[in-house]
Amino acid sequence: MLQDGFLDLNKPLHVRKGCLPHWRQDGGLYFVTFRLADSLPQSRLLELRREWLLWQRNHRNPAQEVLETFTLMQRRRIEKWLDQGSGSCVLRFPAARAIVRAALEYFDGTRYELGPHTIAANHVHVLVRMALGIDLSEALHSWKRYSSREISKLQDVSHVMNGRGHLWQVESFDHIVRDQRSLERYIQYIQSHR
Repeated sequence: MLQDGFLDLNKPLHVRKGCLPHWRQDGGLYFVTFRLADSLPQSRLLELRREWLLWQRNHRNPAQEVLETFTLMQRRRIEKWLDQGSGSCVLRFPAARAIVRAALEYFDGTRYELGPHTIAANHVHVLVRMALGIDLSEALHSWKRYSSREISKLQDVSHVMNGRGHLWQVESFDHIVRDQRSLERYIQYIQSHR
């Protein structure tokens, strides 16, 4: 399971830019973190934004390794903050977790191969290998759209959401798994969050 789909520099690679770069490769294996919209306090988001702008100003056309190192550093900080349990944490409700799990599992075996995953109180970690011709962004959009709609119907969760707009943060963190060693590290990371 999940033994292929590693980054292959001999195959076409598409890079999309948002606040983070998103690398895409047909049939790719990804480690993905997506989080609730209110999972990080505004002060933390502003801090990250200031650091990103300063870093960009000081690193015109950086080598890919330099960009990846900075991105990894930022991701580790975000993961630490997420684990502190900020925000509404609606995923702490069993019914909400079940909805997210159902969304993740729905197209497993057809559009993607779902690997180890975990649902924390305010974020989700997933290892997933996309089927050929299916883009990770499509799966993320589907997971978020379905789970957001269904979670908003839950009576025990609606009072916590308190009429807030979006359930999920628009942008997600995703990383193409480079090799077997990286895959094993991601699996251990996910298992440590269960």
